[in-house]
Amino acid sequence: MDKKSKMKDRNFFYGISLIVISHVVVAAQARATYGEPCSRSNRCDSRASLTCNNGTCECLMADVMTFDGTKCAVFAGEKCTFTAVDVQGQGEERSWKEELPCVTNSVCQEGFCTCLPEFYESDNGTCIKKHGFQEECEADLVCRNDQFLVCNEEKKCGCNSTITIFDVSRQLCVTKAGQPCGNGEQCVSNAKCGRKTCTCDADYFQNPKGECETKRGYNEPCEDNSYCKYGNGPKDLQLVCTKDKICGCNANISVYEESRKLCVRLAGETCKDFPKCVKNSVCYEYRSNHVCQCFDEYFSSDGICVFKYDYGKECDLDENCKEGLKCSSAGVCDCDRDELQQFYDVAKGKCVGLAGAHCTNAEQCVVNSVCYDSYYGDCRYKSHCAYSRSTCTCNDGYSKTENQTCLATYGRSCGLEEATACIAEQGTVCKQGKCVCKFDEQQTFDSIKKKCISSLLAPCDETIPCVSNAHCSDQEETFQQCICNDGFVSADGQCLLGIGQQCNYTYNTNNDGSFPNEFASQICDKAAPLQCIQGICQCNVLEEYDYETQKCRGLVGSRCEGRDAEYCTPNSECKTRRATRTNLNKVGLCKCKLGWVRTSTNRCVGEIGIRIFEENQPSDIQADSEIVTSPTQNTAVNSI
Repeated sequence: MDKKSKMKDRNFFYGISLIVISHVVVAAQARATYGEPCSRSNRCDSRASLTCNNGTCECLMADVMTFDGTKCAVFAGEKCTFTAVDVQGQGEERSWKEELPCVTNSVCQEGFCTCLPEFYESDNGTCIKKHGFQEECEADLVCRNDQFLVCNEEKKCGCNSTITIFDVSRQLCVTKAGQPCGNGEQCVSNAKCGRKTCTCDADYFQNPKGECETKRGYNEPCEDNSYCKYGNGPKDLQLVCTKDKICGCNANISVYEESRKLCVRLAGETCKDFPKCVKNSVCYEYRSNHVCQCFDEYFSSDGICVFKYDYGKECDLDENCKEGLKCSSAGVCDCDRDELQQFYDVAKGKCVGLAGAHCTNAEQCVVNSVCYDSYYGDCRYKSHCAYSRSTCTCNDGYSKTENQTCLATYGRSCGLEEATACIAEQGTVCKQGKCVCKFDEQQTFDSIKKKCISSLLAPCDETIPCVSNAHCSDQEETFQQCICNDGFVSADGQCLLGIGQQCNYTYNTNNDGSFPNEFASQICDKAAPLQCIQGICQCNVLEEYDYETQKCRGLVGSRCEGRDAEYCTPNSECKTRRATRTNLNKVGLCKCKLGWVRTSTNRCVGEIGIRIFEENQPSDIQADSEIVTSPTQNTAVNSI
């Protein structure tokens, strides 16, 4: 400061000191205020920093001060601290610091009046409250800088839209996510300044506005993967933004599980980084590999673990079926009926070996059977039965059915339950606790064929067979019954070869008089009776066949003792020859009746009143009845 200026300040502060001194002296006197007349007797109020200028009270420094109604105050931006000097006697001076008041909403700071932070300095030196968010402005200084506001293109106080956004809750502009930070700026909510950039927290994503939103959950809209919850934490769902622009699971490796509210890895997918697998599976480690694997009772269907199917359920692969079952060619879970010869036992709830199947113990065999080792015997009592030589064998009293199960056979005890039933294909039923033929009074059980056989005229159908050489009558008939085949005739409930049929066996009856079934197709009709002569069923010598009665009739000269009364041919009768000394037995022979004569064919023809017998006499008389003789019979007879 030059000497002239220094003297000016010195005189100015000297005036200030006079005001102060006079104030002390005349404190009790009333003082004139701003704008009022003043004089030596009516002084201005020095406490309000007033001075008398040209007879009027004015501010001490009118060019940098203003009267605010109670006092003069220094304008914002002007100096407010001065050194006061008091000249005392003998030229001594006393000085001190004097601070003048500043205009409203400002303070004296570092020697100058400075507006408070929320105020700005106007053109007239006063402090005006800064404008808040969205209030009108002309320049940046008008806007609250404590809120980091600037005057935007719309002439309103706002944020720098490029890097900041207004946070209503904090009432200031904060740095957007993804923008540089580190100079005291605050980041948007749910973000932190890391590596000199505002970055959203783990559970939030940066939206296009630069805000941090909570990551979206399942089935919520998204724009890219960052919108969706993903990660390995307990709140992370492993979601991705699908092509439909919604947060969902990565369909290639995972599926959403509603109960756990997250995406879980499909069976067969890696799970080392995220060991949460689909329901009914576990993250299985094998040789450093971690893969989601279904539990033993489940199989993978497109990555979902499905409970293995029971017997009879539809399937595609063997692994779809429960243990012990396989997927059959019919597309259902079934036992191994081919290679292992198995059958599904409902009572046991598992597949068991059918009769004849290989086994090692009885538990592997169908009910009513045992596992029988060809070397050890019954495997119930042995612990070393070999699979290769052991088979499921029906118990005593039970036989193998067509389905290779073991059921009670004819004459055995039975019950109503499936395991105690009789063998249906044998034609037996359970009556009074015993397996008998369905029509037991009209059927017999063939122990060789192991079937109930219907006798002639007994009921039959496609499941009930008839005796040998018989068949079931036409199905169009109301009642089907067993009838003999063509060329066979009925004899004591059986069908035997009729006249003229080819044969190769001469019958022998059983002890009860019946014919052995195994030879029935070769036996000639015994009731006639026919004989197998030269491979043809025919009557004996001196006999002829009567088609009407289906009997062999004796010609003249044929032995007839013990035969029925109709045995001899018409117009003849059985006469007994008296015993002689050479032949004591009485012999009966067919002989023409009285009034009838014997022809060369050993028949009898009528000639009233004359009895003529000419042995070996040719005759031109023909028989008038439908009677035939055996083609090999000898027509020559001896005279009686």
